[in-house]
Amino acid sequence: DLDGTSDPKSVHGGCEVLDGEKWSATKWMRQKTSS
Repeated sequence: DLDGTSDPKSVHGGCEVLDGEKWSATKWMRQKTSS
């Protein structure tokens, strides 16, 4: 939200890796420019 509160629909989790590797990528999106 514009006031900075989290959206409960954005909560997520990951599964345990039983064999092999797990890769992850993150893309941060901001509503305002950062200094």
